[in-house]
Amino acid sequence: MINKSLNNIMKHFREDFTSLNEEDYRFASYVIVGFDSITISIIFNMPSQASVYMRKSRMKRMIINSGSTYKGQYLEMFD
Repeated sequence: MINKSLNNIMKHFREDFTSLNEEDYRFASYVIVGFDSITISIIFNMPSQASVYMRKSRMKRMIINSGSTYKGQYLEMFD
């Protein structure tokens, strides 16, 4: 449904970042659809909102440093 609604964003994300694991893709998909940090921390059993912000920040840096043609689209979703 995410791909259908958002121009295949997760398909492209998986193609651009092949070294991530399934949990990373799930995390990214929750960020992309707009789940807040409290909800994400509960889903992933993370100790705090700060943990969510740190993981999101690491992914954002990975996106910034990538050569993906979809970089702008990903960054819009991670802001």
